[in-house]
Amino acid sequence: MKAVITILLYFLLCSHNLSYCQVNHNLVSNPSFEIHFGCPTNQGQLWKAVPWFNPSYRTPDYFHPCATDLLMTTPSNSAGFQKPRTGIAYSGIFIEGYWKEYICCELNDTLKPNINYCLGIYVSMGNAFYSLDKLGILLTNDSIVRPTDPAAALSYYTPQVENPTGVCISDSLNWVKIAGTFTAMGGEKFITIGVFADDIDITYCELTPWLWPRTYYYIDDVFLYECTDTLSIADAGADTGICMGDSVLLGTTEFPDYYYTWTGPGITNDTLGKIWVSPLVNTTYYLVQKDFAFNETIDSITITVTNCEPTAYAGNDTAICLGDSVRIGSSAFHDYQYSWINSVNDTVHGGLIWVRPAETSTWHLIQTDRFGYLSYDSILIEVDDCFKPLTIPNVFTPNNDGLNDQFKIENPGKYPYRITIYSRWGFPVFTGNESSVWDGKFQHKELAEGVLFYLIKVWINPDKELVYNGIIHIIR
Repeated sequence: MKAVITILLYFLLCSHNLSYCQVNHNLVSNPSFEIHFGCPTNQGQLWKAVPWFNPSYRTPDYFHPCATDLLMTTPSNSAGFQKPRTGIAYSGIFIEGYWKEYICCELNDTLKPNINYCLGIYVSMGNAFYSLDKLGILLTNDSIVRPTDPAAALSYYTPQVENPTGVCISDSLNWVKIAGTFTAMGGEKFITIGVFADDIDITYCELTPWLWPRTYYYIDDVFLYECTDTLSIADAGADTGICMGDSVLLGTTEFPDYYYTWTGPGITNDTLGKIWVSPLVNTTYYLVQKDFAFNETIDSITITVTNCEPTAYAGNDTAICLGDSVRIGSSAFHDYQYSWINSVNDTVHGGLIWVRPAETSTWHLIQTDRFGYLSYDSILIEVDDCFKPLTIPNVFTPNNDGLNDQFKIENPGKYPYRITIYSRWGFPVFTGNESSVWDGKFQHKELAEGVLFYLIKVWINPDKELVYNGIIHIIR
């Protein structure tokens, strides 16, 4: 009945989280004891690691860091100190004389006749006075039932895989693998782990003097699969390069019954086979992979990061006329910062700016991109006054012969100006600008031949003004 209830709990958990029950090759359910129905509160609660259960009248243990009893946590607990080989949990059995504990669970599938299977577990010794051999793994069609006689042993069962006779497992620092192969009879459905021998046939190795043999073993990473199944090694992917700010996918496989652990800057306890990362500097990531037989392989991948952001570009060197404006720069990204400094220490901010230097000067651009990287460029702006003088005639003949009838000023620089013409007595007879011409009349009447005077104010640029003056001869 206990086995039935435990299995029902397992399927209840699976119905709420299918990832718990995804299997591919390993026929052992919950092989590293990670799935749990509640946290341990005392000793002898293996059944909380569904679908594992206790097939005998003993008290095998379940250790998990969520335990409310500190004696049942990992890595430190009542049996000693050991980090889980995979995940965060494991089980444990106590062996002392006729008190022999076992753990058992129903397989995911029934074994096929005449098929070779690979079978194994990892064990580590807890605090104990003795170590022993004869730790075994038994496959049966039905769940075993220990006799009610506490002195009776399970020596009438022959495990398919067993630690060699005379080889005591005494390592309490590392996990020791017990594994082998066998040919199934067909119909095997349950796996049981423990000691299947009478005391007289067990080799005990004394570690610390004690009145009688007493030992304890942690158990983790139980596996059973067809030996023809293919095991894949870790493959983090080929080294590659990306632009800063981009993401890249690490890993090439993601099998449901594999265990993946990634390490590297910015990664915290990622257990997926494929993960996305966005490094800002050249970074090497490491993948530790355990296959369905809990073989551990390691691979790495190096991501080379290049800052592909546009660097500062102030523009091509240029020349302008004094008083003109010019636009410098080439871009204005909203998440960039720009500072311009010229040779007279003026500072302007912005990616694209208009400037009107009064003299030849160099403008230096400091650009900070969205990742905080600085780049620099400069542009030389040569300033010339570019003055093109007016050509002012000193004589004209307003006699309506079609030749030189108007007083016209040639203005190649197209400057704005204002002109005033005075009689010889200083009286203004004409006022105009760059758009005006004079026909030699005052108040619609022709002036007599003679000498007049002109005064012209020319604005070369908003900051510079020139004055022309001279005489004009009217000849009719």
